Amino acid sequence: MPLWVPVGAAVMSLAPGPLDPRTPFVVDGAFDEWAGRLPVALDSFGDAAGAFDVTSVYAAVFGSDLFLTWDTNAGVNLQAGSFLDGTVLLEFGFSDGDTLTIDLRARVAHNGVGPVPWPVIRYETMPTFAAPRYETRVDLSSYVTGPGDTFTLDFGGSDSLDGGPVTLRTNRHRARDPHGTLVRPAGTDVRIASLNTLTSGLTNPPRRDAIGRLIDSVDAEIVCLQEEYSTSAAEAAARLNEIDPLEDGAAWNVWKWNDNMIASPHPVIGHAGGDGWAAAVVETPAGPVFVASVHPKCCGHAGNTDDLIRTFQMMDLAGTIAGLRAGSLEPELAPYAAAPVVVVGDWNLVGSDMPLEVMLDPSGPALTELPMGRVVSGRATTWESPGGFGFSPGRLDLLTYDAAGLGVRNGFVLDSRELPAAALGTLGLQASDSAASDHLMLVADFTIVP
Repeated sequence: MPLWVPVGAAVMSLAPGPLDPRTPFVVDGAFDEWAGRLPVALDSFGDAAGAFDVTSVYAAVFGSDLFLTWDTNAGVNLQAGSFLDGTVLLEFGFSDGDTLTIDLRARVAHNGVGPVPWPVIRYETMPTFAAPRYETRVDLSSYVTGPGDTFTLDFGGSDSLDGGPVTLRTNRHRARDPHGTLVRPAGTDVRIASLNTLTSGLTNPPRRDAIGRLIDSVDAEIVCLQEEYSTSAAEAAARLNEIDPLEDGAAWNVWKWNDNMIASPHPVIGHAGGDGWAAAVVETPAGPVFVASVHPKCCGHAGNTDDLIRTFQMMDLAGTIAGLRAGSLEPELAPYAAAPVVVVGDWNLVGSDMPLEVMLDPSGPALTELPMGRVVSGRATTWESPGGFGFSPGRLDLLTYDAAGLGVRNGFVLDSRELPAAALGTLGLQASDSAASDHLMLVADFTIVP
């Protein structure tokens, strides 16, 4: 039996392709797991009342978890933009008469009685930036009665499905989580960790201990921080010395530019950076690495002022990377023209994908994105609204690297709330530590290529 069962005339002869229960389904904005599938619904092109013109919908159900991929035929943000865009509604109906509607532009889920926090339905849609195709996950366990229960799905707002709602059925299957590892692989030369600490969390009294435990748990030689607005470089170094992340008593060096920090017990040679990022060469024992900790302009939507500023900030960084490679930055950085580059942090990638494309541009800087997921669940989202309302969970934190000079050994997103008690004890963490910020920590292990 397939792991999802379409019922009713809305899908007619559209049959599902094979769905392997061993295949991880991860909402990350990549669509490899959908290869070979057939849509559960098709809709006419050009019939939308707004910017979002849905033409094909694919679905997979594991237990009560619904995974969707669907298109809009528009490079328009789902959660922000012109009122002329309209909105996308995901409309669910259940066998007991209950309903659930997710209004993407209004950034709210409601069940006819009141709003529903995102964590209750484990809702996420990716990518966070404007795109013509999206992936969605919704946990419907609060609304279905068990395996074999049916529910309907329709789209509303700018567009609805020509054939009316699609009926799907829950089952006993479970989606496979693509488990990762926290272990530093043999052959790793350098581990880099990055965290947006949410308004100076490194030294903020209510949260400093949790942030400190997170930093201490991953044993990274390079730590990049964002939103450290009120903490000076000297204060950050003192706090890191107190944390002693490598348990070796080494004194830490910190380079700060605006709210961005780069820290290491190894020599740190800072660059007079730009708006939205800090950059420095870190002299690791295996060789130098040029690291940028980024936090460009937040908010907005594709093409608006915020998005343009964000793109220009990353273009400025791209120019700095070109200057590094040409040996034309500060004299003290001239010897490091061949140093491999890592750009990591909170990219605020909520408008267009242009800030990322700037870094991936083959003509330069020609970096490579490292996909990362949470160790236990594989979830790719790195930011969540602390209250569970408003903007839905998104992937705002990313890492790009110089593949010619760095070999990837491992990469993961750390969420202490997902870790079992034994792992928490080993790492010296408390389950609630990751809630000290609205962002999650990224960790990546590299070999430096000679």
